[in-house]
Amino acid sequence: MKNLYRVLVLMCIALCLSTIYTVTRQEMKRISRISEEKVENIVRVLMHDRYNWTLITEKNDSKELKMEAYRCNDYSDCVHLFKDVSGEEKMWSHVVMRDNGINARWRVISLEIHLHSEKNVEGAGWDHGKTGKGMTQVIE
Repeated sequence: MKNLYRVLVLMCIALCLSTIYTVTRQEMKRISRISEEKVENIVRVLMHDRYNWTLITEKNDSKELKMEAYRCNDYSDCVHLFKDVSGEEKMWSHVVMRDNGINARWRVISLEIHLHSEKNVEGAGWDHGKTGKGMTQVIE
């Protein structure tokens, strides 16, 4: 009887561990999805600090503006600026994000911003809690 009890307990433990392992693997797959997007019609680029950026875009058929904030994943150097947009064209961006199911824009792997010139990057406010807050200034 004791041996049967031990076998049942071991089978329950094995079943529980296998269920936990399966659920964890599924969750990791969901968390590690990579998504990409092209952000078009950018009218302003705001740099809060080197890891946090806001892009302001204009909708094609209206006067409405939209703001999207992006944060580099794990404070890596993920932002790349390019001066390759002619004066007549709208600025644009290519963003690669790790989709965590909540807000992918806070898990940016790569943020390429295509500008008319470096003067299109404007300083913006930041708040790091106890370590301080302030405003990024553009150096000209």
